[in-house]
Amino acid sequence: MADFFDKLKDTINKGVATASALTQELIDTTKLKSDICALEAQKKKLLTDLGELAHEMIQNGAIDEGKLQVKSSEIQELTVQIRSLEDSIVQHQNKSNESSDAGKSSVKCSCGADLAAGVKFCGSCGAKT
Repeated sequence: MADFFDKLKDTINKGVATASALTQELIDTTKLKSDICALEAQKKKLLTDLGELAHEMIQNGAIDEGKLQVKSSEIQELTVQIRSLEDSIVQHQNKSNESSDAGKSSVKCSCGADLAAGVKFCGSCGAKT
């Protein structure tokens, strides 16, 4: 009977650890997405400023490419930062998927169902493993 409770305790601890890891992943991903959103808002503002500046220069008949280039460089820098954060999200998700796949068994039942490590019967067909 003690063996049963030890296994139950281990299973619960694994479940809590998995839930904790998934929660942390969600928090990290949400923070990155929030950062991306803020950068996209800054980029949108800079694009608007660039358009207004270009319009003003055209209206005045004097286009200053240097000023336009400065705004364009700022926009490009934000674009690079956004892409970097998007790549971080993808890497974070890939790392999480690898972690969750690491605990899975590649054993299959004769019916084709995936079997977790240590199971004695197939959950799909009931065959003894």
